[in-house]
Amino acid sequence: WDIVVLEEDFPDLFDDEKISPEQRVDELNLLYVATTRAKQHLVVNGIVQTIVRLVHSKAKKAGMPQGGVTSGAPA
Repeated sequence: WDIVVLEEDFPDLFDDEKISPEQRVDELNLLYVATTRAKQHLVVNGIVQTIVRLVHSKAKKAGMPQGGVTSGAPA
């Protein structure tokens, strides 16, 4: 799809009381599939924004180079 919009209807993947480990794996797989289908534009939801922030934070703590999200096609 050219444009993929992720709605706010994913369960809270970080709340152990609301989602089982098996459900978390299923939801993360679904989220992966949804995000990798966008050809031109991906409109992310709160869960994806949280995951990106966590990954950047952990990478920074590990001393990894920091990159950013860019718009448009890769050069």
